Amino acid sequence: ENFKVQTTPFGMQINPGTAKVAAVQPGRPAASQGVRQGCELVSVKGEQVNAGTWLGKFQSAAASLPFEIGLRCPTKVSTQTAPERGEDGILRVTITQKPFGMNVENGAGSTRGFVTKVLPGFPAELAGVEVGFEIEEVNGAKVDAHSWYKEFAKAELPFVV
Repeated sequence: ENFKVQTTPFGMQINPGTAKVAAVQPGRPAASQGVRQGCELVSVKGEQVNAGTWLGKFQSAAASLPFEIGLRCPTKVSTQTAPERGEDGILRVTITQKPFGMNVENGAGSTRGFVTKVLPGFPAELAGVEVGFEIEEVNGAKVDAHSWYKEFAKAELPFVV
């Protein structure tokens, strides 16, 4: 698929060391044109690019707007499922994509991490994660405010929080 870049910032974030779109900022041209998380940047101004060349070519092209980029996009963006409450009353969310799109901070006077922000358009929002949720386990491992991210980062998709 080809997309026209007429202004910068275009509104897409590329995963470091790759040419894959990690996130698309709502309200920016990339989002309005249909760029999706998981798309791979394959060309800039008709020239093929890869993980090592896309940034330089994109920056050079941005000096003379507009220009076209080519993206290879997956047909399915998210398979995120809604959270389920188990018999123990704990809400569990299956993580099927990273970045997931939630900010977590240490709770004041608590040993757990709390969700303080859910980013619009990210899998966390689609899964029904809400501000105030506490993180007790990641991929079956009990976690606290200091260990949750380490477990989250090393977990292989899909996994449960």
